[in-house]
Amino acid sequence: MKLGKYLFLIVFIFILATIPVFSKQAKGTVATKHPVPMEGQNCISCHEGDQNYVEWEKSGHGTILVKCEVCHGEEKNFVKRPSEKVCRGCHASQFENMPVANVTCISCHPAHSFKLKGHK
Repeated sequence: MKLGKYLFLIVFIFILATIPVFSKQAKGTVATKHPVPMEGQNCISCHEGDQNYVEWEKSGHGTILVKCEVCHGEEKNFVKRPSEKVCRGCHASQFENMPVANVTCISCHPAHSFKLKGHK
């Protein structure tokens, strides 16, 4: 019985110790409410003409009309900087064939334009 108590205690301490490690996320990657009430409007209502919008519009995502909400969420679950998990949802095969380990998508593909850095 003593062994069971010690085992439980060790597992419990391990879980408590790892919570901060697994809960850390980059700033802006946690879902929050959109900073400005959208009042039923779409993103273009405020962002048309912004640098990010112009880059998105010319990108592969823009040409096939992948809406902002697909990556950034909607008003109530808005994420300013989506995590790699979001990219992986549509681009799983690219992740499996990634030529460089330990890099993020935006290390090579700037957000919204998605062109390879250093290429035209």
